[in-house]
Amino acid sequence: MNHDRYDDSYIRGILNAVKNIAVVGATGAVGAELLRVLERRRFPVASLRPIGSARSAGKTIRFYDDLTTVEELTERSFDKIDIAFDHRPGHTLCLSDIDVTEIQDTVEATIA
Repeated sequence: MNHDRYDDSYIRGILNAVKNIAVVGATGAVGAELLRVLERRRFPVASLRPIGSARSAGKTIRFYDDLTTVEELTERSFDKIDIAFDHRPGHTLCLSDIDVTEIQDTVEATIA
């Protein structure tokens, strides 16, 4: 991977400043495991927007001892979101406007 564009301290600064996150597929196996990892690693989260299918919308999930309602995925789902985790095929993890496919190793090392 090419890390020339961003140095590690810049990336870690972004990750430490993250406040509002979205998790697509929050009620599925991958989404639930991701939420457990974020909790276990004390990932800095001010707000969580769990996103799912129409079938999952309205369900509640527990994150950091709070119950949060799952929202249906729409074109506005990522408004005011700092970081989005989307494990659907063909999608990538995104930090604001940064394409994290370039820095995926650093992101994985930070939350692993």
